[in-house]
Amino acid sequence: MIITQLKCFGSDAKTGNLAYVIESDTMDEVARQQFAFEQNVPVCVFIDSMDGSKLELSFFYPHKKSPLCLHGSLAAAKVFFARNPHSTCIQIVSSMGKILTASLDNGEVIFLELVPEFIRDGGGYIDDVSKLLGIDLDDILIKPLVASVGSPKLIVKINSKEKLFSLKPDLAALNLWNEHVAINGIYAYYQEDKVIFARNFNHLDEKIEDSATGVAAAALGYALSASIKVIQGGNLDNSCVLDVRFENDTIKLTGNVFYL
Repeated sequence: MIITQLKCFGSDAKTGNLAYVIESDTMDEVARQQFAFEQNVPVCVFIDSMDGSKLELSFFYPHKKSPLCLHGSLAAAKVFFARNPHSTCIQIVSSMGKILTASLDNGEVIFLELVPEFIRDGGGYIDDVSKLLGIDLDDILIKPLVASVGSPKLIVKINSKEKLFSLKPDLAALNLWNEHVAINGIYAYYQEDKVIFARNFNHLDEKIEDSATGVAAAALGYALSASIKVIQGGNLDNSCVLDVRFENDTIKLTGNVFYL
């Protein structure tokens, strides 16, 4: 078994969201979940198969399997392009059927391209959001939306950066709610002029809160129908930058990725 550790979307080589990319394992799904639980990092990405045109991946958080993880995809693409220096494009297929494309630009910048899935009204969840995040309804600026580029997120706009950074949600209750409504977490954000600050709530352990959440930032860009730069992880002293580009009804996502 080969394990490669990378940090994705960091503002520099010392920051970023951690991912383990695992090759040549012989574990079944139960053992993979136990392994991810023991590592207790934001995501373990298992390479199920790799050839010149397709990269098949399975994504495991410490507490559950995920249909898609973009910082995990970025990490796996980094490993793939290092192994295959003559390749510049690869299709990524998750074990749960999600498909995207990773392309290498100028030999170093990796873009992940996705076709968005859906946007729907999330206003019916506003009372749940207030309770789960421990905030007043007045702290929520606009009606929430559910948006998905492969993993549904509830997008919630908060009225101040201070409020955003102070959020301490009930993560156990939130994960039960996720299962009940078939949503994979709450992405809370605050916009200050053209700068967007965000936090993602999905993991059970607050100690491994994502410093960067690609599927959520991409879903936010889709919900806003705009190209955006998202700053995440500032509350964790691990500032990350996610560059989301909305072009011709597709989403492209890029950011730094470094080996540890």
